[in-house]
Amino acid sequence: MFRNQRTRLALALCLFVGVAQAANLPPPFCTLYFARLSRVIVKARPVYWPSRYLSLGPLLRTNHTEAKQRVRDIVAAIYEPNSAIGKEIDVHLKQGITKATSNWLHDYFRAYEIFYYSPPYLDVVRRIHEKLPARGTILDLGSGTGGLGQLLVVASPDRNVAQVDHEMALGISRDRLAELFPGEEGRVELIPHYINPITKIPGTRQYEGAVMNHTLYALKHPAKLAALKDVRAKLKSGATFVVNEPLKETAGREEQYRAWMTGVMEQAFTNGSPHSEFDVAIVMAIANGRATRSLRGDAPLERPLLTEAEHEALFREAGFVLESKESTYDGFSRLWTLRVP
Repeated sequence: MFRNQRTRLALALCLFVGVAQAANLPPPFCTLYFARLSRVIVKARPVYWPSRYLSLGPLLRTNHTEAKQRVRDIVAAIYEPNSAIGKEIDVHLKQGITKATSNWLHDYFRAYEIFYYSPPYLDVVRRIHEKLPARGTILDLGSGTGGLGQLLVVASPDRNVAQVDHEMALGISRDRLAELFPGEEGRVELIPHYINPITKIPGTRQYEGAVMNHTLYALKHPAKLAALKDVRAKLKSGATFVVNEPLKETAGREEQYRAWMTGVMEQAFTNGSPHSEFDVAIVMAIANGRATRSLRGDAPLERPLLTEAEHEALFREAGFVLESKESTYDGFSRLWTLRVP
């Protein structure tokens, strides 16, 4: 199914040596992680549905210019309500509901790994790594399929991570860790807990640090404060909490949100992502609300974003002290370093 696999993986490995050096990440763990991840993704069951317009196999087949253009074409089709590709996805999503399955959610979690290949994402990983303690256990809230947490563990031999997310995402994380770094599974604790709607994070353990990367924005406003207070209760005195979130000033404008999503995926593919056109389509269907409309009877997508000032007021109300902040994703998001007094 996937021709010239060795060539593509070699290309990905070479590209990530340069990415790691540019982002000031230790090249050995960065290149090893993504070379192994690419092999696993290529061999795994792909995101797929019968399509006349989308191709299976890595999108990056020819050159970077054509790969970028194909990403833009797919994004444009997803945003067009009556496009042929969009209608195919609508059928795929609705069939999943009819069968009382969550195949669409599994598709999304698997396709989400596109972002791990993007240099801007790796730059965020580098900054988070530098700000969190190198020893102890870090609470990773909204951990997804585990890429951030796994890189944080590989980056510091004395650091462990407790990942908190939907059990399906954690299942993928467990599989990835076993496939990529067998024998290291004990360094990553998996806590099935979906933080929207809010309930308390299970357990009484307190942690040396915590991270929340593009997760808080999806919670409704009352749930945001409850989630932050719960995190604070789980952290030791003096612990560091790193939060990276999109801003209402940027992500609140649909054209900017679309441009940001498109740009991140373009860069991921030109830097060796082995994902397919189907992965791009499912990620964008979730991101722009098409999936929400298909699954919930035309219900609009809710994206309860906060401004920079609103974020900081919320952090103070939850009991955190703001130590620093900086721009990420070319101004699309902010990264705050918070401290537990």
